[in-house]
This record gives sequence, structure tokens and C-alpha cells, in this order.
Amino acid sequence: MTLVHHLALTAADLPASIAFYDGLLAHLGCRRTHADARLAVWQRPDFELIVYAARDGLREHRHRLYQPGFHHLALRAGRRDQVDAVHDWLRVHGMKVLDPPREYPQYAPGYYALFFLDPDELKLEVVHD
Repeated sequence: MTLVHHLALTAADLPASIAFYDGLLAHLGCRRTHADARLAVWQRPDFELIVYAARDGLREHRHRLYQPGFHHLALRAGRRDQVDAVHDWLRVHGMKVLDPPREYPQYAPGYYALFFLDPDELKLEVVHD
């Protein structure tokens, strides 16, 4: 059993986030199981992501990295080539890559990761370890 049941985020532009997470999570074996004007859900047996639409009047309040609160989410890839495939997909779609795929031996032996931003500038990581 995994510790995290689900993660819920809020998006300024839900349709843009749906397109982004559809592409990203497809590389990691997640599929979208629900979407409406209020929220979208992606699932696999050990993980669930929910993205809510921001409330009116709050869409312009943007997240800033290193402010108190959320820092980043690391998603586990089953293989290194999945990390590379996500990197290629991000570049094709013009997403901001913070650190391209490489080994991070300071984290753990064999730790191979990529760091990037989602449409709301939330920091994400895809890692194979």
C-alpha cells in the first residue's frame, strides 16, 4: 500500500491543465477517468491526481516556487526511457524545463530525474530510481 491516496491541485485554466496532465500522465501509466467544468481526475491503482478549476477572482493568484506551501511533486517512472520521453514531450509542447534528464547521485545511487513546470508553474519531477 502506498502512503499517498491522492493529490489535489488547483488550476487557473482547467482545460490547459487537462491537456497538459493528459499528455504527461499517459507516459506514466495514468489515465483520465473524469472531467467536467469543475475538476478532472487521473488514476492508476496506486495514485490519483485531482485538478480543480480555480474559483472566480482567484485565477490571477499565481504560485511562486519557494513561497510557503507546495514545493514539488515527484512522479516515479518505471524506466529511464520514460523520463526521456517526458522530456521530449515537454519540449515539443513548449513547456518550461528547469533541469533536463540526468543522474542526481547526491539524492541516491541511480537517481535519474527531470524537473519542469506545469501550466500553473507548479514544479514537477519525473524520476526513475
